[in-house]
Amino acid sequence: MKTIDIESHFTDLDRYILENNVEYERYFKFVTHILDAFTTTFAPKEGVQEHEVTIVRDLSARFLLTLRALGLKYLFEETDRMRIDLTASGFPNHLELRKMAADLGRLKEGGLNLVNQETLKRQLLDKLIDGDSEPTSILQKLAISQYFSTIEQGGLFGEFVPGNLRELKVFDATKHKKRFLCSWASFDTVTNRPYVYLMVFDNDPDPRGPRTERVDFDPLFVDVIKKCTHNTAPLKVIASDIDEAYAWVHPKVLKRIDVGPILGEYDQTEDERAKEIGKHIPSGHFVMHVTTEIVFSVGQEKKSTGLLSKTELREVFHVDETNKDCMERMVSEVQNYLFTTHTVMQYLSDNQKGMLKELSAPPFICTPVA
Repeated sequence: MKTIDIESHFTDLDRYILENNVEYERYFKFVTHILDAFTTTFAPKEGVQEHEVTIVRDLSARFLLTLRALGLKYLFEETDRMRIDLTASGFPNHLELRKMAADLGRLKEGGLNLVNQETLKRQLLDKLIDGDSEPTSILQKLAISQYFSTIEQGGLFGEFVPGNLRELKVFDATKHKKRFLCSWASFDTVTNRPYVYLMVFDNDPDPRGPRTERVDFDPLFVDVIKKCTHNTAPLKVIASDIDEAYAWVHPKVLKRIDVGPILGEYDQTEDERAKEIGKHIPSGHFVMHVTTEIVFSVGQEKKSTGLLSKTELREVFHVDETNKDCMERMVSEVQNYLFTTHTVMQYLSDNQKGMLKELSAPPFICTPVA
């Protein structure tokens, strides 16, 4: 994982610009193919909450839709090129999602004068009938119109994407003591990769306290989660921050899924093993890493919140000190997955046996990009 270092982060490779529209079309076809494979095939292990598969796939589908929207925006663009991160990412630079949010704001304010899509389609047909085989200006307007129509419909991925709050268990209905599953996602400004979060927590409000101590009636709950989400921070820190933010919220399990990086023709990472593997990945083939981290509570301890304040319960989160990776990440468990093609898998089986042994499950075999 990249660290927050200004000199190494803001480089030309973090914000790489492809040569022309043909290259961008190839790039979008490449990255959406991989994300589609992930969205449709990845599923957590047996034994986890039954909602998890749906949550992961729904949030991943939002990111896939966002990539396709960006493809429309830049399909015929000649001056403003999209930035791609070629360093341990393979995805668009986070600034592209910020620009998309700004585009939506302009659309809502009525600051855009878009031509009706049906009008553009008729103009395009007229041009083709007249023998114009490359009506680029009309195609560009049509793509932009479709882009704005897509972002107006919503359901896209942003720097923070609130998910759902699901009630899992009722401990005491009269006191509103319940267990919930909360989900959210984010696109990181340092790694330029999407992250998906799932948290199981107990809500133990004061029966005499305000109604907002019940998280399903707290309008600020999502804002607190957003504030505590720092994708490059250790997962234990995020769980502890959420625990500290509320006396009546007790995180029991927090899981983070890091999607990427993608190794292939859109990667120029400095990692030596990744560079060696990259030499043996044919055009249209790829390797995508997916890492899940889990931190869970093993109990509670009493903690004073100040000299005159009352004592409150805080969760004690387990870090597996017998595992070096867990120690470095400050988590209870780390699981590593791989998505690749059969051709690349043959090379990995012959030359990267050590890397394959690090995986938590056999690699997901996908078709190459045609």
